[in-house]
Amino acid sequence: MAKYALLFISLVFFIACSQNTMKEDTATTNSEPVKKQETVINNAQNENTQKKVEKRIVVPDEVAKMFKSVLITVKDNIEKKDLDTEIIIGQTSEVSGTPLAIEVEAFLPDFVMDETGVMTSKSVDENNPAVKVKIYKNKELVFDGWVFGKFPEMHAFTDDRYSIVYKGAVKK
Repeated sequence: MAKYALLFISLVFFIACSQNTMKEDTATTNSEPVKKQETVINNAQNENTQKKVEKRIVVPDEVAKMFKSVLITVKDNIEKKDLDTEIIIGQTSEVSGTPLAIEVEAFLPDFVMDETGVMTSKSVDENNPAVKVKIYKNKELVFDGWVFGKFPEMHAFTDDRYSIVYKGAVKK
């Protein structure tokens, strides 16, 4: 009888231990996917929020008062020649001898963009010059973006024949 009692207690102890272990494993595996799902949802919400940020260009008054135009070099990669063009900020200029016309929308001598999407200039010094341009080829818009003075390859205008480089700014 003592053998059966000991066997019964061992069996109950074994079952109790295994059930407790199962509960812990189940709780652990069930809670982890929930946390992962919440993270994925939060990341998706953050991505949607970031995509909705409207980028704006803010030209500080002191920059607008100081600069009248920019010098852009159009490189003809086939004929191996450079064409320098001065373009007044806010205007469009045809590049002589090419099918290109360049519109300069804004000039920021010390380009910076904050987390809200505002692009502006930290100063009037040409520490990080950037020009917002629209480039037309045969009167068709082919590029709408920035030309960076110190990083000419970043988001660069691409064409089989021509490339565009910021050369400098002209003060009023």
